Amino acid sequence: MPFSLNQPPVSGSIPTFYEVPETQQRLIDAGLMHVDASLAGSKERHARGETSHTLQVWWARRPHSAMRSLVFASLCKTQNAEMQSLLATTACSLIGDEDVLSACEKTLLQQYGYRPKLLDMFGGGGTIPLEGSNLGAAVHASDINELSVFIQQCHLELVPSRDINRLKPLIEDSGLRILERLRQVTLDLYPLRQVLCTEETLLGPITYLWSYSTACSTCNYRFSLSRRPWLSRTRKRSLRLTLNSQAETQTLSMTHDQDIAKPSPGARFSCPRCGQPIQPNIAECRDELMALVLKNKGAGKSFALPKLPACPDREFLNQREQDYLQKLDQPLPASPLPRWSGIVNPALYGMKTHADVMNPRQRVVLLALIHEIRMEYLSLSDKLPVNEARFILGILSGLIDQMIDWNCRLSMWIAQNEQVGRAFCGPGIAMLWDYAEADPLLSGPGNLWSKLQRMLDGLDALALRRGTAKVQLASARQLPYTDAYFDAIVTDPPYYDNMYYSILADFFYAWKRMLFTPINPALFAASTTARTGTEELVASRQRSGSQQLAHANYCSMLTDSLREAARVLKPYGVMSFVYTHASLGGWLALIHAFRLAPLIICSAQPLCIERKARPRAMGSLAVNTCIAFIARRQSQPKSPITLQDIIKKFSTIICQPWVDELLDLGWSSNDTAMAVYAQAVAMLAGSLEITDSSDTATLAILEHKLQERFPEFHITRRASL
Repeated sequence: MPFSLNQPPVSGSIPTFYEVPETQQRLIDAGLMHVDASLAGSKERHARGETSHTLQVWWARRPHSAMRSLVFASLCKTQNAEMQSLLATTACSLIGDEDVLSACEKTLLQQYGYRPKLLDMFGGGGTIPLEGSNLGAAVHASDINELSVFIQQCHLELVPSRDINRLKPLIEDSGLRILERLRQVTLDLYPLRQVLCTEETLLGPITYLWSYSTACSTCNYRFSLSRRPWLSRTRKRSLRLTLNSQAETQTLSMTHDQDIAKPSPGARFSCPRCGQPIQPNIAECRDELMALVLKNKGAGKSFALPKLPACPDREFLNQREQDYLQKLDQPLPASPLPRWSGIVNPALYGMKTHADVMNPRQRVVLLALIHEIRMEYLSLSDKLPVNEARFILGILSGLIDQMIDWNCRLSMWIAQNEQVGRAFCGPGIAMLWDYAEADPLLSGPGNLWSKLQRMLDGLDALALRRGTAKVQLASARQLPYTDAYFDAIVTDPPYYDNMYYSILADFFYAWKRMLFTPINPALFAASTTARTGTEELVASRQRSGSQQLAHANYCSMLTDSLREAARVLKPYGVMSFVYTHASLGGWLALIHAFRLAPLIICSAQPLCIERKARPRAMGSLAVNTCIAFIARRQSQPKSPITLQDIIKKFSTIICQPWVDELLDLGWSSNDTAMAVYAQAVAMLAGSLEITDSSDTATLAILEHKLQERFPEFHITRRASL
C-alpha cells in the first residue's frame, strides 16, 4: 500500500531508550517521524527540476520535505495535537508552503523568544540548512569540502530571499545570452549540425556514440574496443552495431539481430586478427565515432553510421583549446585522478587528470562555456552589486556541472530508453569503452537549454528563506563555535564507505576553479577538495592501508565529530543524526562513536525517503530506509548491559505494534526490518559495554532473531573500498 497523507497517525510508539524530562521534550520525541517525514520524502525522489537540488551537482541529498519535517520536529518544544498536525503539513509540498512555513516560524519564535540556532556540521548539498532557514531558524552550516561550501554559500548567503524573484529574470536573460553565444561559437565544432538540420525529417545529430580503437602490438591491426554494441533495446525495436574484422580494416554495420555474444568480464581484450591479449591505455588509443543518434521532427530517434565528417581534426581542436586557455589565462586542470580499483577505474586505463575525462571537442566546448559565463559575469558586475553578480554567476555555473556530468568520456548511452546517462552519480566511477557525446546546444539528452529551464524552476526553492544563514569551510572535528551554542543539531554525515564525496566533487571543482579562482581565490585555492580527502569522514582501505585501519580511522573521526557536537550543543538541546548502512562495519562504527561521545541516543526513528526505482535498488533487495538517531547531551555515565537483557528487549521490540503499522503503511519487509535493526544499534550505542559478548557477536544474534520474522533481511560483511 503506498504512502498517503490520508493515513491516520500510527498508534504504536517508536521505542524510547532514555526518558527525557517533560519540560525538555521536543516534538521529535513523540516518535512520528516514520510517518510524517516519510510521506512526501519518498514521492519527492521522483520530482525533477522543482527543488534546489537541480541547481548544482551534489550527491546523496535527502528530500527537502523530509528534512523540513525533521528540522521542525527537532526544534519544536510542544507535542500537542496542533503541533503534530503542523508537522504533518510541513511534508505536504516539495519546496514548502508559504503559509505553513510562516506558521512554523511564528511557532518557533514564540517558543524560544529568538530565532533558534541550528547547526548542520556536514552541510553537503545544503538541504538541511536551507530547510532550517525556510522555517525561520538561525542556521549555521559547515563542511570540509570546498565545493559543498560554494553551493551552500551561493544558496544561503549571497542574496536575501526577497531578491530571488527579482533576480530570476536576469538569470534567465543571462543564461539565454550565454547559450546563444555558445551556439554560435561552436557551429564549426559540429559540422553535421548545419548539414543534417536542413533535412526535412531530421533535427540533426543530437548524440554522437564513440568508442576507442587501438593497434595490436604484434600484427599492427587496428580494431575497436567497443563493449556495448546496442543502439536500441526498447520494447519496439532492437538495433545493434556489428563489427567485421575479416577485411583489411575493421568495418561497421547496423543489424536487428538479437543473437549476440556477451563481452568477457572486466577489460579483457584481444586482437581479433592474431589473438594477442591487449591491455589498452587511453593515452595510446584513438577516439572512434561509431554511430549518430538523430532526432526526428516527429517522434522518436533514428540511428546512422557516420559517413560525412562529424568532428574537426585534432589539430584544429588543439588550436581552439589553446585559444580559450589564453583567453581564460588558466591552464587545463592537471589534478590527477586517484588510481583506485572499484572507485576510479578510468585512472587504471590511462585517464591521468581531470582534463582527460573530456574528449578534445568536449574540452573545447566546456572551455567556451566557461569563457562565455565569465564574460557575462564581467558585464553584470559593472551593473549590479557584487553579491548579486556573484549569485547569478554561481547559479549559472550549474551549466558547467551539466556539461561535465552528461557530456564526457564517462557518459553512457542507455539503449533501453535511448537516453544518455550521468557519469558521476556515484558511488564509484566505471571505465566506459563506449561513451555518448551530446550536442549540448540542440534539443537532445543532456542539452543546456533544458538544464537552464530546470535551474530557473529550482530557484523558487531559494525564495522561501526566513531565517539567517552562515556557511563556513570547517572540519566537524574542530567546529568554529563556542560551547553550548546551538538549540539543535540536524545533520546527515557520510555513511562509512558509501560515498567518496571529495573524489566525485573534484571532477567538477577542477573545472569550476577556472571560473572562480579569480573571483573567490580563498575558497578555490587548492587544486582538489577536502585537503585531498585526508580530512574526509570516510572508511577508506585505500587511504588507510588496511581494512582494520580504515575502520579505526572512521571510528576515531566520527567520535571526534560527536564530541564536538556535544560541546556546541546546549544542555537541553537535541541532535538528530541521520545515518544508515548495509554493512556490519558501518553500524559497528556508529556504536563505537556514540559510546565514547558524551551523547545518549533517546530514540531511533526510521525515515523511508529513497526511491525504490533508483538504479541501485532496481531488481534488488536494497534497503531504502535511513534512521534519525535522536540524541541528547549525556547527564550521567553510560551503564553496562548483558546479552540476555539485550535479547529480551529486542524480542519485545520486534513484536511491537509500530512494526506492523510500518508494513501497513507500505514499507517493504527489508525497510521495516532495518528500522527494527536500528533499535538494536541504539541500545548498544547507549551502553558502556556488553559484559558477556562482543558487539559483533551480539549484532549477529539479533540479526538472526530478526530473520525469524523477516527472512530476506541481512547485514553484509565486507571490507571497505
